[in-house]
Amino acid sequence: MPVALLPPVTGGSYRSPGTVPLTSGPRYLRGPRNGMWHRPRAAVQYPERLVWTLWCGPAMFDQADQPVLRADETPDGQPVCGTCVGRALGAGQDEVPATLPALTFSPRWLAPPRCPGSRSWDLYERPAGPAHGSVGACLACGDLVALRAFRGWHGYVSAVEHVPGPGLLPGCPFRAWKHIHRRPSGRAGCVCGWHDEPPAGGNGHA
Repeated sequence: MPVALLPPVTGGSYRSPGTVPLTSGPRYLRGPRNGMWHRPRAAVQYPERLVWTLWCGPAMFDQADQPVLRADETPDGQPVCGTCVGRALGAGQDEVPATLPALTFSPRWLAPPRCPGSRSWDLYERPAGPAHGSVGACLACGDLVALRAFRGWHGYVSAVEHVPGPGLLPGCPFRAWKHIHRRPSGRAGCVCGWHDEPPAGGNGHA
């Protein structure tokens, strides 16, 4: 059963030729790279693709080479975005069902699945000795990880992508682990300088 979609409100004045806003759509969507199902808030049909705006914020491109799965009910046991469901039901897009699917929500203060030192050109140090030329110590988590050269216009060497080690630095209360860089002290820390401050009140970021 389709659910009502909101108008795709935008702050810009330009509208692409041939675009049509949709007024209804499926209850649940899942893209080819999504780890969970989402709920659509709005949608715009372009000549070559359909763009869904999700209740949790991002957009999802639905096109011939990467079609989006649609469902009225999610398969048993598959997770559904808790933000999408909460906002959709709170806005009255749908009636509150008697039972809800398995909702999931990953707040930013949870430890990241990927270490912030991954693929960062300045968050590693090479141990002494020629035998360690392809290995570096990650400044964000302390683990020894492989180093790799990345090509491009501005090629660089960095630690490969890796899961955080047990020595992962605590997240900044304002930016979590989103903007971790090498600080003037030579240690890893948030770009805002929070990790550089002396500990006070038991915040434990030293």
